[in-house]
Amino acid sequence: MAGRTKTHIKKAERRLVNLRQINEADENDINKRFGLNVLAFR
Repeated sequence: MAGRTKTHIKKAERRLVNLRQINEADENDINKRFGLNVLAFR
């Protein structure tokens, strides 16, 4: 069971890293295309 748990944690960490990269890339793209500061809306 410990092996399965480790695998799940590693997969979740990879997903989180990927989502962070996607969000960062998306914010940069929006800033370039529209000149908007996305952080101002948060």
